[in-house]
Amino acid sequence: MPFAVLLTTQSPGGTLFAVWQHSGPNETDVALRTVMIETVPDSAPGSATFRHVPTLVADAFRFVQEDAGRRRNAPGIMSGARSCLDVALKGLGQTTGGRRERINNLATAGLLTASIAAWAQELWEEGSDATHDLQADMDRAIEHVDFLRLFFEVAFELPAKIAAQPHAPVLPPPPAELA
Repeated sequence: MPFAVLLTTQSPGGTLFAVWQHSGPNETDVALRTVMIETVPDSAPGSATFRHVPTLVADAFRFVQEDAGRRRNAPGIMSGARSCLDVALKGLGQTTGGRRERINNLATAGLLTASIAAWAQELWEEGSDATHDLQADMDRAIEHVDFLRLFFEVAFELPAKIAAQPHAPVLPPPPAELA
């Protein structure tokens, strides 16, 4: 009497399901149906995750990275990167004044280098243009995503890693106007 057998196998790309009809010991089995169910990763290849970046920023940045990884929606990438930068500045205590002033305050306090501060200013300006014009260069958008990864590493992750070391130096608090 014929019966069906379900076989499965896992691969990095997903799960293969195959249904075979088995009729008897001296007969050839026949594949009735083969289906590949792909595994969709939680994040785009090359996406960075951060433990010390504010949750709101990290969650939004995951989608920005996904769009960049798939090379889709350059204006959206630029707009999202700009928004992530803005909320990150607030997470660093910069809640008053314009964006240029907030970025300069962080550079003055020594949290950002002059070159990182300059790029943050460029990201803000180009992100603003992309938001209002609905146009952006894909390669430039991806450069800004790469920059934000560096920015998050320098501004959030590195200070947390240093502070977690058993013999980390005790740093003086930032000036009152930057706190």
